Amino acid sequence: MAIATELEDRWLLGLRDAAVESALSEEFRLFVAFVGRAELTIEGAATLGPTARSAERLDLWANPSATADSFSGLVGHTVLSAVAFKTGHLRIVFSPGIVLRVPADDRYEPWQFAFPSGHLLVSMPGGGLSTWSGS
Repeated sequence: MAIATELEDRWLLGLRDAAVESALSEEFRLFVAFVGRAELTIEGAATLGPTARSAERLDLWANPSATADSFSGLVGHTVLSAVAFKTGHLRIVFSPGIVLRVPADDRYEPWQFAFPSGHLLVSMPGGGLSTWSGS
């Protein structure tokens, strides 16, 4: 089960070794579910690839079906590292070294992460993170 840990400049999402259970798209949103019921929702631009240079830029608004297809390839992969930076950026590294990056957005909430406990992390418009506890 995912348990987030807050540090000075980031949150560690507690997903190490969690497998991607599903990746589905719906009306300009992408839902990535992890074993243990944690779920990432992406509504902004993202990059996915082995390195920042060779990463594929994915834009749900410009090409939602291609983005969903790219993420469906993550099903079954496990998380090596998952970090939500307090600047609003998200970085998740999957085995075997595939990196997902979702930057902050000036106008929109580009991503949110929901934990089974009800805890919620949201990247806010203009940068920054908001958190809600599950209680």
